[in-house]
Amino acid sequence: MNIPSIRDPRYRGLWTTGLLASALWVNLNSGPWLVPDNPRTVSDFLVLARVYAPGAVLILALLRLLDYRLRLSILDSPLTLLALYGTVSLVAGTASPDPRYATYWSIAFLATVVTYRLVGTAPVPERVARLLLLGTWFATLVVAAGAAAYGKTSIFGSSQSGYDINLELNEMSRSSGVARWAAVGALVLLLRAFYVRWWPIRGVLLAGFGMGLFIVYRMQSRGAVFGCFAALLFIAALQPRLRTSALVLLPITLLLMVGSDTAQILPEKVIVYLERGQTESGLYTMGGRTEYYAQGWEAFLQAPLLGRGQWADRLLLIGHIHNSFLEAALSAGVIGFVPYVLSWIAGWLLFFRLWRQRDSLWRHDRIALLECGATMAFFTVRAIPETTTAGYAPDLLIMAAVYAYLSALAAAKPGGRLPVRSGIAWRRKAQPAVIHA
Repeated sequence: MNIPSIRDPRYRGLWTTGLLASALWVNLNSGPWLVPDNPRTVSDFLVLARVYAPGAVLILALLRLLDYRLRLSILDSPLTLLALYGTVSLVAGTASPDPRYATYWSIAFLATVVTYRLVGTAPVPERVARLLLLGTWFATLVVAAGAAAYGKTSIFGSSQSGYDINLELNEMSRSSGVARWAAVGALVLLLRAFYVRWWPIRGVLLAGFGMGLFIVYRMQSRGAVFGCFAALLFIAALQPRLRTSALVLLPITLLLMVGSDTAQILPEKVIVYLERGQTESGLYTMGGRTEYYAQGWEAFLQAPLLGRGQWADRLLLIGHIHNSFLEAALSAGVIGFVPYVLSWIAGWLLFFRLWRQRDSLWRHDRIALLECGATMAFFTVRAIPETTTAGYAPDLLIMAAVYAYLSALAAAKPGGRLPVRSGIAWRRKAQPAVIHA
């Protein structure tokens, strides 16, 4: 495949959006706590650049976005709804126990949403969105493979629980974090395998799917396990012709997982596995989540209208709230909670609208659309025991690429509405170009 040229009008905006999105990916697992007190070395300034990248990204993305009028209904754009939620949480951050931290995470959140919203400014948005989505899948697979390689002695060794593996990974990510990367990567590989005609490649992709599923199993992340299960059911429901293959593949995969489990931790009862080495009460409280939910609800009632800004759960010393919807209510109150919930609804409405028109889509778009649906099913379930799109995190970066792709594809269909330059005087207008989609 040829690398898109910067001068190709069909891909105008790809490099800008791609570079801004890459800066946000590099920013992951960093924050104000990494800022050196007295920066002097090149390394110190690189850390500063990494930490404050979201602020620069937001400014550049907004400057680019101001040059366009995006003629798209607000309910057709989950990213626009998330931007409304993020704006409310930014304002609510003034009431945060630490406004500096709340503002930082609000800016990072808005930088992500606005950056991927830039896809709508491209002359041919669906072309740019396709490549950004492929880049997101690639980055997810790279991180999952890196985590597997780094922790191979524990993941594929004798560690008795996901907590033990996490400790041996030097807590580079929680169990749910590692499992998230592996789960999304596994789902993408599975769907690609079903549509590849050459059997050697199909075998490699299926092996990668099995490996990802095994990592999810070993990490014992209940949110990822149930999310994967929901996504696989979703795929089978939408694609009847894949059901037979799935019914054959899943038992084989499970047998391979059991046979390769050198730690012999496969429980005789599901309850033992779900306890993850915790007490029975720990299972019933979802690892202490119900206590966080109770404290979070009390905190929400203290500021129900506007909330307390991003990272409110941590800054109020509650702890990680582990629920996207309660996190949204706590961060932005009822005013922000409404557009946040609508963003999920809008995303699913977009998906099913496109799915009804799938026969008119290019073959690659049909595959990518199913990948987006499986990923959304995974994160929809994961939104209950974890915070997904309610805050700045890898989940948001992945889902932003999904939403950008769905919005761009919907705009390309009959009745969709493409962006128009606003004609701001201080921006040079692009010359009309003949575009062959």
